[in-house]
Amino acid sequence: MKLTRLHLFVVLIFTTALTLSGCSIDDVVDSDNTSLFENTGTSQHTEHRKHTQLTLGVFGVYELNHNIREIAALFNAGSSTHYVEVVDYLDIAQGNWSNAQNLLTIDIIAGRTPDMFYLLNLPYQMYIDRGLLVNLNPFIDSDLELSREDLMENVLSALEINGSLYFLPPVFRISSIAGSEQILGNYPGWTFDEFMDVMSENPQADVPLGPFFHSSEFMWHLTQSLIGEFVDYASATVNFDTGDFARLLELGYRYTNNNYWDADIILRRELIASGRHIMDAAGIFGFHDVQLIHDGFGDDIIFKGWPDSDRNGNRFSVSSGFSITNNAECKDAAWSFIRTIAMEDIQARFTISRFPINRNVFERSMATAMRTPLMEGMNALSQEASDSLMLLISSITHTTAGSGTGMSLQRIVSETVDDFFNGLISADDAARIIQSRASIYMSERNSFAN
Repeated sequence: MKLTRLHLFVVLIFTTALTLSGCSIDDVVDSDNTSLFENTGTSQHTEHRKHTQLTLGVFGVYELNHNIREIAALFNAGSSTHYVEVVDYLDIAQGNWSNAQNLLTIDIIAGRTPDMFYLLNLPYQMYIDRGLLVNLNPFIDSDLELSREDLMENVLSALEINGSLYFLPPVFRISSIAGSEQILGNYPGWTFDEFMDVMSENPQADVPLGPFFHSSEFMWHLTQSLIGEFVDYASATVNFDTGDFARLLELGYRYTNNNYWDADIILRRELIASGRHIMDAAGIFGFHDVQLIHDGFGDDIIFKGWPDSDRNGNRFSVSSGFSITNNAECKDAAWSFIRTIAMEDIQARFTISRFPINRNVFERSMATAMRTPLMEGMNALSQEASDSLMLLISSITHTTAGSGTGMSLQRIVSETVDDFFNGLISADDAARIIQSRASIYMSERNSFAN
């Protein structure tokens, strides 16, 4: 269904007049004794009439979202006072991304912001600027069962903005570039020029980033790491057209090959031994990835991180998390649901493919990885690899931009980059197009925040 301006105006007037609280007793009904949420397509349950409703807004069924309804069902089954209603805006809009964004914007303007968000695909930095999200630190500090010490504190600290934590991630991964100290150097971090110097000093490395890597993945990681070099959120300006971004595109085209994709571990080891593959540059999703790096490059490895002007390119990569909005009347009740995401029973069930945010589950998972290899042909996690992982985690102070930049900005960059790699435009043209489109996006974003 395409939403016209008239449709949006009528819905806005209607929802403004209702001003339904997402945390009120679910006894608002129409003449057919049907929940108004159900009439708009957002209700999934009507059997919890005597419970207080909490709404959880999501935007598309990706990553953990296929478990969110199950997690909500577990919470609902165990609560005698509240139930969580999952509102998937993309599902309501029948997969139409633009219409889903319009529906969510209408709800925010009309005061019907959900009590909570799962922020995947949502521009949380914009929401923070707008004052839509609540600082979760006071809830953690006052929780009698769940403390910061029970969680991976470095991840939470890296996510804080001016001392406030606006969402709780269920899982995390690490974004870095790693390799042997003999080739990459034994000092932490590097600039883009120093990264290029290593490339120039190793002309034999025709697949320097390895057979697992390809250009689009390289550019995604690199632009996510260096997004701060091209985007100034404070002034709402961008500088993709200064020449550096075009250099990144040309680097990606020169040193990565979409046709050279091989997941053969033996081949990978041969390429490293011959000097053709000199570094790993990808997301570290779990303990097996850390061991894979050690198996390939030996125990003298260094996690250099992605090139960064501050030589601080190791990042926690957190794609999303759960937040409480200022619209929620029952914020303590909303926290009672969000905290379950970080409890051991839920973490053990739903965080298999990422590092868990719960410290006990993390440590148990690491102990299991030290006993049992996760893949055929791999070693179990060694003590050296375990020690290097913990040292890396303790040193990280930043996160990747993730969905916080907004899916619109990510799409602007990725779509234009794809055009470059497909030979449709030059690197300079791509930089100019991104500059123009990103400038418009940042201007609109700034207007919304103000």
